[in-house]
Amino acid sequence: MPGAEPLQDNPLGISRGPLPVHNLGPEPKQPASFRILRQEVVDLNLLAFYPHRHEFYEIILVLEGQGTHVVDFTPLPLDPPELHFVSPGQVHFWDLETRPHMLAILFTEDFLIPDPGQRSFLYTLSLFNTWEGPQSMVLEKDACEQVQALCSTMEEECAHSRFARETLLRSLLTSLLIRAQRFADPSDTPSLSGEDPVCDQETTSLARRFVRLAARRFDTERSVAAYAKALNITPGHLADVVRKATGQTPGR
Repeated sequence: MPGAEPLQDNPLGISRGPLPVHNLGPEPKQPASFRILRQEVVDLNLLAFYPHRHEFYEIILVLEGQGTHVVDFTPLPLDPPELHFVSPGQVHFWDLETRPHMLAILFTEDFLIPDPGQRSFLYTLSLFNTWEGPQSMVLEKDACEQVQALCSTMEEECAHSRFARETLLRSLLTSLLIRAQRFADPSDTPSLSGEDPVCDQETTSLARRFVRLAARRFDTERSVAAYAKALNITPGHLADVVRKATGQTPGR
């Protein structure tokens, strides 16, 4: 990008100790478990130059910038405008060559879907952590305009304490996720290019739940039986589900 300002190595001077885990702490006048941050300069909230994890989901709209976003040790060269998706537990960091223009949406499962019994929607999406690796997508002009319009409305809502603010933000976020899924997969049923075409949506969703749960707990829990218990299924059923959806065993 001509005339872009170069970045120095690790400009924030971050020490590289044990892998940090970031969470969404309370912030005055902001909705609980939700943030929208517009970054035109380097900010620790969004642009950590060291490997770290989150306890929340993150959607990043990259509008300008050069460099690489590294997710689970897979480099994703920036090609704006584009969307990047990071799930809880994934390791990521930024290796930037110029100062970017980005917008990040941070949220928890509890914010998006307060009723735990209704969270299957989140696992119908192929946008977040999957067995195919980190997820990102380049946006066409019309798609980028749709995403920016939704983000601008979210920013406006976050700036004021109005009636039913969180309900409207939740609706806007859901709309963004649905549109992003449609951009990623114009067919009627969300799927990934590597999935078995006969793999039903229930199986795929359960496999995604396992993948995202493992990303969060892998450092402390590596027992397939423990993951099966957390998902309220038997280890054998978990093995069958993961093998059918991914072609691999849960232990892989």
